[in-house]
Amino acid sequence: MKRYILVLAAALFINPSLGHADDRAPIKGVKTKRDLGKIAVVRTDVNPEKQTRLVFELCSHPGIGVLKNCNGYLYELHEEGWIGKEPISFGQTNYKSINLAAGKYYMKIDSSQARRYYATGEIAVVPFVTNFVHVLLE
Repeated sequence: MKRYILVLAAALFINPSLGHADDRAPIKGVKTKRDLGKIAVVRTDVNPEKQTRLVFELCSHPGIGVLKNCNGYLYELHEEGWIGKEPISFGQTNYKSINLAAGKYYMKIDSSQARRYYATGEIAVVPFVTNFVHVLLE
């Protein structure tokens, strides 16, 4: 019985198609053929620390309304056009407000509803202010 549990636990860790974003290996840093949904920095605000900050403010679906469990990853976009290999966790459940370097990022966000909804796309993070992100899932 112990061996079966260990094999199942290993399968959940190794296979990214099992589980949800919080309990699986990160989504691969590869762009989708087309952007799904819409991801945008909708406003910026001065923060007292003068740090570059990203805040996940709103996640919604046009046929459902506001959703509470949207999570995913950011990947840094380099000037040469390639995507960084290290994912940065970001979402409503965990890592709702993060500090990061200013620049361009590619985001992959999904919902943990009974049926999955997705959004992918690029954002530009403005330096030394708080950037507020809204996500419209598809």
